[in-house]
Amino acid sequence: MTRFLSTRLDLSRLQAIRPAVLLDIDFEALLVERLARLQEELPAVDVLGLETDPLVRLQRVDTYREMLDRHRLNEGFRALLPAFARGTDLDHIALRAGIVRQEFAPATASSPAVLEADDVLRLRYFAAFGAPAAGSEDAYVFAALTAWPGAWDVRCVGPDEHGQPGSVDVVLTAPDGQPIATETLAAVSAALNAKTVRPLTDQVSVLAATLEPYAVALTAEILPGPDPAAVRTDIVARLGTITAERYRAGGEVPLAALATAGYAAGAVMVSVMSPVTSIARSPYAAPWCTSVAVTVVERLHG
Repeated sequence: MTRFLSTRLDLSRLQAIRPAVLLDIDFEALLVERLARLQEELPAVDVLGLETDPLVRLQRVDTYREMLDRHRLNEGFRALLPAFARGTDLDHIALRAGIVRQEFAPATASSPAVLEADDVLRLRYFAAFGAPAAGSEDAYVFAALTAWPGAWDVRCVGPDEHGQPGSVDVVLTAPDGQPIATETLAAVSAALNAKTVRPLTDQVSVLAATLEPYAVALTAEILPGPDPAAVRTDIVARLGTITAERYRAGGEVPLAALATAGYAAGAVMVSVMSPVTSIARSPYAAPWCTSVAVTVVERLHG
């Protein structure tokens, strides 16, 4: 599950950037390079003339082993990068900032311990860098996530948006359009109003985002060739990603973003029937997609 907190803490953007340290893994490219090197070493032998030549077969086996080695190296590199690390690797990285994974229920004879999810721990780690500055956005995000690790989104709304000096509204969004319990709001409020988190000049209120439900319905026209069912599955998956990214307080849903799901899947024309208009941004409202209906129509002529 991917969470989207603030522009600076939107890890989906960072995770989409391939680190330069990662090695390319391409069997055919590695094999061609190996065979060319072998030909240089043995110029009198036509190593490229027969694929069943023992020398060529040996190079294929060694190339596969090199792919495995490169994969292990890449996994090791990822384990050292906060945006990609998982499990105990992430635990060691979080300790750099003094952050320890929370335990919600101890292990028993029949079940493992219930621990804080990787995505939440990762976000708390990044937010912790700004947490020492009381009253900063990161400090409020870090304290809110520590008090309620199940939050899908944490947004800070300040005077530049609501126009009330000295007032900060922290808006929480729950996963899957769920309501937020009063006890949860109280626990987060207590955490944010601690002396080590809230400056004396701030008045902090903790609010639940108001859900703005909407349904998506669109028709995509495709040219003959692709399987309409496969195209529909692709569009539905893309719409799921788009709607999830925009499910947060302050999220907006332009019709163009929904249409993009169809065009990216190969449609030549996309008509969005629902919602009728784009959903505008509201700092206290979270657009929640209740259903997705996609119709794929095959054009008889291009």
